[in-house]
Amino acid sequence: MRRRIGIFVGLFAASLSLTAHAALTDSEKAQIAGFVRDAEVADAGRVRALVARPDLSEAEAAAPLVSAYGPVEFDARRAKFTRELLFGAGSDAARSTLAPAVTRALLGRANARIRALPAGDNPGWSSGAVQAAEELVRLHAFVADAIANAGKPPADGHDASAGIRDDALKSAAEAYHAHLDAHATWLKPSAAATGAWVRVRAQVELTTAALARGVIPRHEVSAWLGFDDARRALFERHGVLVEDGGAPAGAELSLLLSWLDGQPLAAKDLDLLLVAKAPSAGLEARGQVARAGVMLGSGAAEDALWPKDVEPAKPDAAAAELAYAVAWQATRAAFAKNPALRSLAQKVAARAARAGADGYLSRDLVDSVLRPVGAELPGAQGASAEQLTAHAVRLLLVDAARATSVALVRSVRGHDEPLAALTVALSVLATRDGKVESLALGQTQANGKVEPLSLSGVTVSGGVVTGFELNKSKIAIELATDGRVVKVTRDGKPPTLSSIPMARLVPETADAFTVRGVRFEKLSGAPRGLSVDDGRLLLAAAEKSGGFDAVAGGKDVKDASIRAKLTLSGAGGGLLVRAQPGSASYDAIALLLSAEPRQALLVLVDGKGRAIELSPAVELAKKGAEHAVSLAVRGQAVTATVDGKKITAKLERAAGTGKVGLAVRAGGRIEARDISSPSLTRGK
Repeated sequence: MRRRIGIFVGLFAASLSLTAHAALTDSEKAQIAGFVRDAEVADAGRVRALVARPDLSEAEAAAPLVSAYGPVEFDARRAKFTRELLFGAGSDAARSTLAPAVTRALLGRANARIRALPAGDNPGWSSGAVQAAEELVRLHAFVADAIANAGKPPADGHDASAGIRDDALKSAAEAYHAHLDAHATWLKPSAAATGAWVRVRAQVELTTAALARGVIPRHEVSAWLGFDDARRALFERHGVLVEDGGAPAGAELSLLLSWLDGQPLAAKDLDLLLVAKAPSAGLEARGQVARAGVMLGSGAAEDALWPKDVEPAKPDAAAAELAYAVAWQATRAAFAKNPALRSLAQKVAARAARAGADGYLSRDLVDSVLRPVGAELPGAQGASAEQLTAHAVRLLLVDAARATSVALVRSVRGHDEPLAALTVALSVLATRDGKVESLALGQTQANGKVEPLSLSGVTVSGGVVTGFELNKSKIAIELATDGRVVKVTRDGKPPTLSSIPMARLVPETADAFTVRGVRFEKLSGAPRGLSVDDGRLLLAAAEKSGGFDAVAGGKDVKDASIRAKLTLSGAGGGLLVRAQPGSASYDAIALLLSAEPRQALLVLVDGKGRAIELSPAVELAKKGAEHAVSLAVRGQAVTATVDGKKITAKLERAAGTGKVGLAVRAGGRIEARDISSPSLTRGK
């Protein structure tokens, strides 16, 4: 009987003991608050011993920490103390208890920080928001680094060796869910935020997603975060968070989704795309954080992408910056997966560096990154393989047709380096598992909007694109292992300037120009010219012209004639007979036409920079059209025709011989075709 009474008394005493220790005393809570306030690393173990007891529930373990952390700033000292609390000596068994408790404690501090902000405070650059944002980014980054990404976690899970169980991580993630709902105005994209607060949102999203990996499905997490439409699809399909300050989800994010759907490798290891002016430095992510420093829907246009070789376009700046971010991600991922492609890109980049500006596909790469050889300004004298390729990929994503035209125009003009870069860029986008038949690119509309474009008929050999179909034209490219373009065809034929869409005919300075076998050499000034494959000769005045830029060809004759069809721009130009070099200009009889004013004038240029009118000016009958013109001299008689209208003059004397030619005035340009003269001879 005494034994039974003793057992009963012992059990009763034990039950009293358990009841007494089922919650912390006020004294113990005060100790915890003091230890957290002082943040002495040596005291972290004492806090752990108090809150990580097996007889405490999760809520009971968290409550004193919430009270302790709430009123004190989460600074570097407190971060060090908290890390010791989680990972210090003897913490292994307690870590799964501590992780959700610490998470709730830090969220308690975040609650206090947000609630202290004035009710009308905008989540942006206000002084209160900035100060709160700096601390909150540190706080949420700590949870991401120390708890969600502890150890070496796999892509979609956690590192079990870190000692934090999945149920503890799930509990921590659910705490973030409650925090998001409690502060939706500040933390969800349904409300706009700018400046410093965008970084807070970004870090909260990163931390929530990292805690939930492998324990909570993505579709639930995207609902917690308040994502819809393209943001939801980007996260659920690719695991990519997009933080843009809550801008209305528009065409830019749908375009981004099409790019990542078409090239999922670009999303590999990408955790966040920050679309904001705010910096990304200091954000804690398991993977990579990319940044596009623009505001969606701003309406701004990017006008620095295209070189003079093609008709320009001004794509939406936000789309162009998103393309740049994707281009870098795709380039790095493809080079990591296919080292041979990186090696090829290095050879292409080396050839481009030797070629100079004309060797680069992207104008903004030349303007913003590189410097001319011999320059003393900061900058690189050659793009790296990654720079060269990423800039080319960007152009393909923004406007594949224009990018292709630039590359083809340069190849026709003797620079195959941009075409090689285009091929490498296409190969980056084609790097994936399985067969490739199409690529998700883009095209810029007249209003600047960038829309998705599917590049079809893609063929790949050895990891390098060899052909594709674009706007019903088939392009085939053969690239040598040293980065040279061996062969390129468009619809089975070598490309020509006149057949390349959007190509601009840009005259350049040279000593001679040959059109249809007829050679015209510089006569005076510094004329710029371009011989087009369809028989046209473009002639433009020098950038700093004295007004007498001219070319001449054929035999020296006394009596001569020349005819052509001319299209004029600006001050225009015209035909020459008896043309010879002079001391300050050419010496010739000239028929000069101008678009503004719209007239034709017969003059004698004396070689000393003076022009004498031989007859009154004649108004041109057709505005902005091609003009059929001719000029002839026989003895002292000069005869010209303009669109069938005859102009005559008589020289004072019939002296001198010379060649026939073409001239342009300062600020003028002419496009001549069907040039003919008895004194011109055609080469083979």
